[in-house]
Amino acid sequence: MLNEMAVMRDICASCGEKVDIHVKQYIVNDTIAWSEAYSCTKCGNEVVSDDWGDPTPNEVRKAILEQEGEWEFFVLKPVENKAQILKNLRSALNLTLQGASSLLKKIPGVLMVGTFQEMLLLKKLLALPDENITINRTK
Repeated sequence: MLNEMAVMRDICASCGEKVDIHVKQYIVNDTIAWSEAYSCTKCGNEVVSDDWGDPTPNEVRKAILEQEGEWEFFVLKPVENKAQILKNLRSALNLTLQGASSLLKKIPGVLMVGTFQEMLLLKKLLALPDENITINRTK
């Protein structure tokens, strides 16, 4: 399991010194949470921010994907209870019936790609047996 942090470069909000902002995603209850933090070596300013329930900010997600790679959620075989999976897909991804049905047609195969934590959350929310799915790094 990945537990690393990605790093973004920016400037300290207090003194303008270049800083490394450490960013990551993690799962809180049934949603993706994210955090970013830095401590300026020049002035000592420390900034920490995090949130969950809303999408991860684009720049944070982009840094995570660039440094930790893109991951795919692969369903290995057809699902038995299509109605339940359809319901779970709609709920997990906030999809319309048509959107969830389109995803269901990809099974077996790659259902989605994203960050590792996003794929772990999808695994949890879809409640598919472990032997039916894999999460693989694509790049």
